[in-house]
Amino acid sequence: MGDDKPGPGEELNLGPPTTPRPAASVIVLRGDGATLEVLLVKRNPNARFMGGAWVFPGGAIGPGDGEGEPAQRAAGARELAEEAGLEADPESLVPFSRWITPEQVTIRYDTYFFLHRADAAAEPQVDGGEVVDHGWFTPEAALTAHREGRILLVEQQGPQDVAPSWALPGGQVVAGEALAEAVRRELSEETGLDLVGEPRLTFVVQVLRAAAADEMVEGVAFTFACAVSGIIQPRDPDGDVLRAAWIEEEDALNRLDALAWYDTAPLRAWLSGNGETARMHTVRRSAPPTNGGSGSAPA
Repeated sequence: MGDDKPGPGEELNLGPPTTPRPAASVIVLRGDGATLEVLLVKRNPNARFMGGAWVFPGGAIGPGDGEGEPAQRAAGARELAEEAGLEADPESLVPFSRWITPEQVTIRYDTYFFLHRADAAAEPQVDGGEVVDHGWFTPEAALTAHREGRILLVEQQGPQDVAPSWALPGGQVVAGEALAEAVRRELSEETGLDLVGEPRLTFVVQVLRAAAADEMVEGVAFTFACAVSGIIQPRDPDGDVLRAAWIEEEDALNRLDALAWYDTAPLRAWLSGNGETARMHTVRRSAPPTNGGSGSAPA
């Protein structure tokens, strides 16, 4: 996204090929054929290898794991527990595939992949060090996100707006409406896309507006990340949305920066892996927004 240089450890190897290090990875599945989802975890952007990448939980096979397939299973189960907080019986893991990093790359792994079915109620917990975030994705949505590397924005112009502007899809929560349902409704109305699975809360922004006396809360915006499917076709009942589009990450952030009422710092921190999931941020402003905007939305 503007910088196509390989990350640390991913550079081309111009000398003799390095010996790949044995590793194991677990592809965690939940749901069924109609709603099958896979678990991906986000590596720390500061990591020496594949920093910031979304991957299956896994890691190198250690000396204490043993030899052969039992070692591969033990390492996979251990890494799954360490990186995602999920327990799996090593003997229950199903062998799936084996990938070896090409010789042209400096850091190489000989990785054995296993399948594991998670309980519907499984709640991953990332370690916050090597892994900074997680998400459940349909295979299609995960591949699309990998290919695109973009953020979904909507161009909108309300009756009082002088010019159109780009913003995250979203809006006010209707009285008695659950947050997840509000995300589903706003996503459908403003983009025509369908929510896949459950949205994940990324961060919360409390907006304070200066008043004559003490500061007053103007609003609270919940921002979610989610997987989507379908074809973009806005059907905003208010007619404010002109179009919706997937925009390259940095370009999207720059467009959001142009909004006088929107602070991109929380979103930038979350995208970079430096922000705590579900963290509360406080934004203070002295005047109402001049180009009306939405509250919570998937990014």
